[in-house]
Amino acid sequence: MMEDAIETGTKIMVTICLESTRDATLALLENSAKKIGSSISIELMLCDTAWPHFEAGHMTTISSEISKTIRQSIVNKGTPDRIVLAQTSMRVVTNTLGDLGVPTLSSPMLATQKVLAVAASSSGNLKA
Repeated sequence: MMEDAIETGTKIMVTICLESTRDATLALLENSAKKIGSSISIELMLCDTAWPHFEAGHMTTISSEISKTIRQSIVNKGTPDRIVLAQTSMRVVTNTLGDLGVPTLSSPMLATQKVLAVAASSSGNLKA
């Protein structure tokens, strides 16, 4: 996901719901950028108001809270090249941000696509 985020953009909005994930998330993104020699600008958005709703199983509310935070940031700071939803639990907001015209990356979908691509490329190498 982090590699996809920096592939075609330099202004990356990273959203997290838990403060405890901040350092690891930023380190992963920065290391990915260093690998390819890319200079990036990171805007970190803490959506901590959404987490209690996730724990309570209120997925519509978590989506609404994250979407509201992202949209307010765009109004205040401008549109990023990519939005990274850093935690799997945030995937519910992906479809609500389509009108922004900004690629929104979520690890479950990207991981699934990667597995399918690897499986497709490997299937030709299997022998019965």
